[in-house]
Amino acid sequence: MKFGEITDKIEIYEPFKYENQIRFDANESYNDINVEIKDIIAKNIDKINLNRYPDPYSLDLCKSFIKFYGLDIDIDNICAGNGSDELISIIMQNLIPKNSKILLLSPDFSMYKFYAQTSELETIYIEKNDLLDYNINDLIDNININKVDFVIISNPCNPTGQGKKRAEIIKLLDNCSCMICIDEAYMDFWDESILDLCGKYENLIVLKTCSKAMGLASLRVGFAISTKKVINMIKKVKSPYNVNTFSQSAAKILLDEKEWIIKNIENQKRMKIALFDDLNDIKCEKIKVFDTYTNFIVIKSLIAEEIYKYLLKNNIVIRYTGNLLRITASCESDNKKLVDNIEKWCKK
Repeated sequence: MKFGEITDKIEIYEPFKYENQIRFDANESYNDINVEIKDIIAKNIDKINLNRYPDPYSLDLCKSFIKFYGLDIDIDNICAGNGSDELISIIMQNLIPKNSKILLLSPDFSMYKFYAQTSELETIYIEKNDLLDYNINDLIDNININKVDFVIISNPCNPTGQGKKRAEIIKLLDNCSCMICIDEAYMDFWDESILDLCGKYENLIVLKTCSKAMGLASLRVGFAISTKKVINMIKKVKSPYNVNTFSQSAAKILLDEKEWIIKNIENQKRMKIALFDDLNDIKCEKIKVFDTYTNFIVIKSLIAEEIYKYLLKNNIVIRYTGNLLRITASCESDNKKLVDNIEKWCKK
């Protein structure tokens, strides 16, 4: 293979370049961190030695993560990353042998396919049904029949917003011997986490992030939680200083502010429910609105691209993927502008 040849098969991921648009496309928290917590973060900057490399293992940050979720695990069961994206990349490029088979659901988080391609892994895709769902028994059969080596699933799912309950994920773990990675980036909006099972299942990795419910998207902080053996493998191949000192410090401070995080999550859930209700009330035959277990709602439409372009002309940005439109809940006034514009489009 020639230098750079692998990139010929890959579509570049280009985030939207914002100007003055109202943003509904990135699944970020619409709430910024409050002033009081920002003041604590700012005061802590004086304690940071900018001339020194960060703690390579983000130990204080990981301890605060363990405390926040009330986990009965050791520090050796967790590794921090420069966003969970980095951890996905590390796992696929370094922990999965090149001749392995991996299984992905479709649709699911687009970066799984991206890292599978850059890692040159043989990939099997299982298409979801018209309700954006899949049968766990069929998934188990596919994994075992095809002798799959690795599976990664977002639960709840990005971009569909649907999810599998804890009991079904446990069934998957109990009936498959391959490594299974459950990406719980949006699980803070639901209550079906299997995070407490990390270390108890030899074939389980759970990914978490501070970018969504916690409102720290700009700092890029994620976590992998698994057995000590798997976490040690990740630590061996990650960059030595992968999470910068400021991100470690700020994320630790925020994780210690559990009351604010819980309140922020509840606000996002409330705005999502209101957005779903308002869009569902439009009663437009051209669209089907899906409720979700996340901070966004999903619209399915055969003319999704037309809706996307119409909103874009009106300075509203949502996420367009095939026949799905993913819309992050925002504040009340922004949500109203979005709903009003979709209602206008439906009446055209």
